[in-house]
Amino acid sequence: MTDATPPSQDELRAKIERAVRESPFGDILADPIARRRKLFELMAATDDPMTRELGRDLLSGRTSPRDVVTSSSYTGYLNGGLEKLAEVSLADLAEQLETQPPSPQGGAAPPEDEEDYSERSVMFRRPQ
Repeated sequence: MTDATPPSQDELRAKIERAVRESPFGDILADPIARRRKLFELMAATDDPMTRELGRDLLSGRTSPRDVVTSSSYTGYLNGGLEKLAEVSLADLAEQLETQPPSPQGGAAPPEDEEDYSERSVMFRRPQ
């Protein structure tokens, strides 16, 4: 018979961190610049118009993350995201990561009709 005690939050976090490190995205997630770029690319390729516009602006450097969090224009958008994040179950996430590791093909490239998303963008400078 197994112990029915659920894992602690620390155990779940450690399990998630291990699964992420070992995933095909482990290298990207370990590098803050690559991680930020991947996030912005995924945002720019989403179906949600607000997220897509924000992702494109972040990729091109027209908007900085600091601009997003300090602008009253994005307050509702950010609050909605925080509410969704609060609903995430660490136990479910850990189980998902164990059973179905993410695939690098799951991400999408930024739309080609937009500006050049090169490394020249200010978004890819290391934070100071």
